[in-house]
Amino acid sequence: MTKRLRPILILNGLIFLTDVVVFSSVLLNIQMDGKSALQTSFGVMIISMSVVVFCYGNYKLLFSEEKTPAFVTPDKEIKTLEDCEVAVKHYIANNVKTFSAQLQTIVTQVGRMKKKRGSVKQALAEHFSETEMSYQKFLGAVSGIEQIMIINIRSLIRRLDTFDEEEYEKLYNNQTYSAQQPDKLTASKLSLFNEYVAYVAKAVENNEEMLLRIDKLVLE
Repeated sequence: MTKRLRPILILNGLIFLTDVVVFSSVLLNIQMDGKSALQTSFGVMIISMSVVVFCYGNYKLLFSEEKTPAFVTPDKEIKTLEDCEVAVKHYIANNVKTFSAQLQTIVTQVGRMKKKRGSVKQALAEHFSETEMSYQKFLGAVSGIEQIMIINIRSLIRRLDTFDEEEYEKLYNNQTYSAQQPDKLTASKLSLFNEYVAYVAKAVENNEEMLLRIDKLVLE
């Protein structure tokens, strides 16, 4: 509401100033006493416009919904685990509430991967020097697994960009809406949304596989 207060004050201030300029005796001094048809017509037009702008402008500013700006995440911008974390958290907060629990799990998985990456580097530093082949081999394997997780999450974000949250909620939560859809159309939509559900579940599973691979590397 506080964000809307400023434009409301500006709008009403401009309307007030316009009326003052038009009807003030020291400025335009438009008279509506009937002596001048032109002045009377102009004055009526200004008043009418002021009322319309006041009503419509204030209504739009007070009752229009604030839209969250779209979050564009081109593949090239998601390059690190940190990028993945930021992107997924954005969807949790603003876009896909349907998968908020699964996305929160993915955020946790990213945190676990970052922690395991640090643990592996510390373990390698205790046993090998950075120039040794074994150090480079294990570090390369960890980086490769990390990249697979990043690709997995990046693909998930790309899929979520096309997910119709509103349609999904209507179909599953509003029986009247569902009943209005032709059987084939409803079946097609249900099948599509089930694919989204399966895809998100598979993404979570794939991330767990990546974390398990890191654990096996640590044991090795």
